[in-house]
Amino acid sequence: MHGEKGSIVKYGMDSQEEQLKNGMKPGDNGYGVDDEENFATLETEESLERIPTEVGCYDNYYKGVRDSILNGEKLPVTAKEGLDVIKLIQLAIESSEKGR
Repeated sequence: MHGEKGSIVKYGMDSQEEQLKNGMKPGDNGYGVDDEENFATLETEESLERIPTEVGCYDNYYKGVRDSILNGEKLPVTAKEGLDVIKLIQLAIESSEKGR
């Protein structure tokens, strides 16, 4: 993402799916932790910095969905929030295609 004061770039996919396919389980040491090559890079006029990715935790999301269904608790992500994310992704794709 590029802004007036700098840019942040993140490559790679969320590590959890591949880790699950390889037999890792939530709670295992290193689960949800990205390899350093997939850390984000923050670049401003003053600096260039590698930023570790926040540790992922799919299981918390699914526990939240379960608790919403069984106990009426608030969903971890509402339908509107999900739609807003999709719109944001579409705008990012459009911006990239137009070279902005």
